[in-house]
Amino acid sequence: MQYVVVGHGTAGQTAAAVLKKVDPDSEVYVIEKGNYVSNHPCALPMVLGGRLPLEALGESVPKGRINLLLGARAEKIDLNGKRVIFNKDGSVDELPYDKLILATGLKPVFPKVEGMDLEGVGTVWDIETVRDLLKVIGNKVVVVGGSATGIEVAAELAKTGRDVMLIEALEQLMPGKIDPPISSAIARALTGMGVKVMLKTRMEKLEGSGGK
Repeated sequence: MQYVVVGHGTAGQTAAAVLKKVDPDSEVYVIEKGNYVSNHPCALPMVLGGRLPLEALGESVPKGRINLLLGARAEKIDLNGKRVIFNKDGSVDELPYDKLILATGLKPVFPKVEGMDLEGVGTVWDIETVRDLLKVIGNKVVVVGGSATGIEVAAELAKTGRDVMLIEALEQLMPGKIDPPISSAIARALTGMGVKVMLKTRMEKLEGSGGK
């Protein structure tokens, strides 16, 4: 039996490991467009805050168990022929499969506002995006979005002495995820760390000078 998993995030990594466990004689291939084996997304804010080196986030795959193709992008699925066509380093190749698992994950949603292409604007999404942010992050930082990640990023950066503002379009942090009293307690804790928390505040436009 040959399995092909597209995507090596949390779901893809777990799927590949479980497949090899329940069917040890099978061949398991994973097609991953990124250049890292995997990463710990929850630790990305700590990298921005300087508490962890970026290289500490990578994970390894036991040799001989899973065939991991890094830097490979799945471009087409031939359902009739049961094969995945992918591009790796500019070369097109294919993998046949008996069973196929799609674990491509999500993409961050960027606000459609002017200035999103300015230098210094980015997202905390994976190792690549955090690596880019580390090159340009300054002493004044605005974090857009009061999700769990936004809260952690704001807290970690505040610990470094940076001037941090956290803005959230709705009336509480982590809207729809936690009750208002808990959200208020988190906001107070952030304020105590020096973070300026702005609720019911929507980003309308980003302005810069010289592309920055």
